Amino acid sequence: MIPLPLDRLAAIVGGELRGAATAASPAPPAAGAVVEAVGVDSRRLPRQSLFVALRGRERDGHDFLEEAAANGAVAALVRAATPAAALPAIAVDEPLAALQRLAAWYRRAHLGRVVAVTGSNGKTIVKDALYAQLVGTFAAAASPGSFNSQLGVPLAVLAAPPGTAVAVFEAGISAPGEMAALRRILAPDCGILTNVGLAHIAAFQDRRHLAREKLSLFAEMSGGAAALEAGWLLFPEGDAMVDEEAAALPCRLVRYPGDPSLPRLVARRVAVGSGWSAGSEWSARSGEVPGGGGGRGSAASGLHERLEVRFPSGRVRDLSVRTRSAEIVEDLMLAVCAALLLGVPEERIADSLRDYVPPPTRLEVWRSPAGIVLVNDLVSADPISVRAALRTTSELAPKGGRKVFVFGGMRELGPLAGAEYAAVGALAGEYRFDALLLVGGGGGGELAATRDAYLAAHPAGQAAVLPGVDEARRRLRSLLAPGDTLLLKGPRHSGIAAAALDVMDAMAPNRLIVDLGAVAGNVASFRRAAGPRTRILAMVKALSYGSELVRLSAWLSEAGIDHLGVSTADEGVELRRAGIQLPILVTLPTPEEAEKLARFELLPALYSFALVEPLAAAARAALPPGRPLAVHLKVDTGMHRVGVAPGEALALAQAAKATGALRVTGLMTHLASAEDPAADDDTRRQLALFEQARADLAAAGYGGLICHAAATAAAARFPEARYDMVRLGLGLFGLYPSPAVEAAIPLQLAVTLLSRIAEVRTLARGDRVGYGGTYTVTAERLRVGVLPIGYHDGVPWSLSNRGAALVGDRPAPILGRISMDSLIVDLAAAPDAAPGSEALLFGAHHGAVLRPEQVAAQAGTIPYELLARLGPRIQRVYVGF
Repeated sequence: MIPLPLDRLAAIVGGELRGAATAASPAPPAAGAVVEAVGVDSRRLPRQSLFVALRGRERDGHDFLEEAAANGAVAALVRAATPAAALPAIAVDEPLAALQRLAAWYRRAHLGRVVAVTGSNGKTIVKDALYAQLVGTFAAAASPGSFNSQLGVPLAVLAAPPGTAVAVFEAGISAPGEMAALRRILAPDCGILTNVGLAHIAAFQDRRHLAREKLSLFAEMSGGAAALEAGWLLFPEGDAMVDEEAAALPCRLVRYPGDPSLPRLVARRVAVGSGWSAGSEWSARSGEVPGGGGGRGSAASGLHERLEVRFPSGRVRDLSVRTRSAEIVEDLMLAVCAALLLGVPEERIADSLRDYVPPPTRLEVWRSPAGIVLVNDLVSADPISVRAALRTTSELAPKGGRKVFVFGGMRELGPLAGAEYAAVGALAGEYRFDALLLVGGGGGGELAATRDAYLAAHPAGQAAVLPGVDEARRRLRSLLAPGDTLLLKGPRHSGIAAAALDVMDAMAPNRLIVDLGAVAGNVASFRRAAGPRTRILAMVKALSYGSELVRLSAWLSEAGIDHLGVSTADEGVELRRAGIQLPILVTLPTPEEAEKLARFELLPALYSFALVEPLAAAARAALPPGRPLAVHLKVDTGMHRVGVAPGEALALAQAAKATGALRVTGLMTHLASAEDPAADDDTRRQLALFEQARADLAAAGYGGLICHAAATAAAARFPEARYDMVRLGLGLFGLYPSPAVEAAIPLQLAVTLLSRIAEVRTLARGDRVGYGGTYTVTAERLRVGVLPIGYHDGVPWSLSNRGAALVGDRPAPILGRISMDSLIVDLAAAPDAAPGSEALLFGAHHGAVLRPEQVAAQAGTIPYELLARLGPRIQRVYVGF
């Protein structure tokens, strides 16, 4: 979104500008105040934001205007009858409609071509895969997450950067008439229809009316001869009803895969382990796996496929994707076709989808160390997605293991419900699921139809209609065994999601739990401290401090963060390919990475004159003429790591400008000891040097730079170091670099590392424990527990014989040397501990707290290392969404 003065914004939406109320009297309207973003959650607002006060089912945003003001909003969009509040307001009849008008204006004024994606299933997969192919060829943008509703679409449009050449937006509907509003906002130039299923069918007369409503999104795509040549609608062939309804549209209809101008999938190969399975090729036309139906002959241990795609040029290219779902492969192929239609070179398409990972929005697959496979698909629950999940789970299931299906029902099927529920049961029986647990969902009668159809198709199976999720959890704990596969399928907000977390906890003995609610609270604390005009950059280098790069970054990008920060170009490219559109600062770029930095429009820290020409050459080759690559100058004020001397900052800026291909948009430094009160004089000397560099640049005409010097410690302790942006790393997770930082800002602990006792043993006096026998039992009898976690998983070896876990809320000292895969703890203080009991390595769990800072100090290291060294075998679990 572009910066908009309030009076201009009020004119665009047709509202009345009002001033903020004060203790004495209402102030005059703040016409000159500038809005740079919009937000609807008063707890998580972007910098310089307009808070849109919406009325929900349970809460009304107008009740949170004061909280919005405290969290950085500069104005609010409110209903006309709202009394004067704590911040300036634009009063309108209906805030949501006004937000939609603002988005429609912005789309026409500041965005180029728009591709709209709609359909019953697969919209997010297609949108994200298409964006991954566009970025690096065009200045591209896309909807964050699944922003496709009456609210989500305008928020997605306003989040796209001005000057975007190609934008890809989802559009979803749940009732007749909704698509007209989305069409007015998006005014698409091109479109993709993924399918027309039965999602939300109860709100429509029949499937034809649903198709007509979806296709109405593209009813105005012609707009004259030139647009008629450029506009197209891409959709799968084979649905006669959709074909009939689409025939009335005034644009080119492109049917996949039959249109000769499109790429075509000719073969798929299943990956097994680190290689490709022998004899695993099958025809993309038939979709049959050698060895029989249901995937029983497929290589179930692999989660990768190599797709062989023949392009219209005649060349066959390989695309490597991390999925085994035939439906997701079809969605990816739609995205490949759309990318080619939009002008992405085929070699760029192949490169962008090399080792492509579909976003974690649906059909997540987890594997436990014991070999249990969990397929978690709780984003939607309609007949198409249920069939896809059953098929994919059957293909993934290892030979010899059982398959269990937990089904929470479907919604909004109307009179079709009985037949569709029975069809789900029959299909589960045909795929030979060994057990079917039916929970809540569509009600006893419909779920009974699922059960009866399942048993008719598979009489040897077990089926039960359960009263609630708690009973399902109990059944699963006793039912699942190594080698089994579990499918959890139900509506997005069903209680089965809680069962999924419970099962993941049970599957993975070692878990890092990341509380996203606590992360959001920490961001809000820093935003309140720094003020509404200061941007927040989240450092997500080193796998987001050991959590998970893509997943956490995707969530942060929707939670009011302004920038992301990484160390290397490859980390930035991974985020871009995952659909992250925020500015991504790369703090340690190299000349060899220049092509990636430019192609994916990352934001390199320019810390050396040697980087200037490689970056400029790459920018000229990768970016459109007149579109320079933005850079931030890095000044070394005393860290002595990278950066030019403060007196060289102006010369470096001039060298970058002289290339014509680079644009200096920021100035940064790094403070060496901001967490240490004993070094405060040194910190202030560094800030003084940074100030001199700022002054030199400003005097030479370099104004409007984003200046940033403060990481977590300085953001908390040095208000003068906050400048235009602060960089948060450890502080995101509620950890403190020092006691002085803890005294400066309250944070919520957001990370917890848990293990589970694998075995309990009783040792006798004189027994020696672990490698080298460095601990000798002195008690007559001593109960010890074996934890399946060791230094490969990130537990510091230096905690041998000195650290402790908490079992329950009791200390369990570590005995002997920590092994690569295990450690032994003393259970003398925890007499009730047994195999399966949880052990807290650090964090907070069920009232017990073991601060990571304390553990790091015992290990002779720092909290940063404690998080960053966590190994790949630890399951990352996110809570508090």
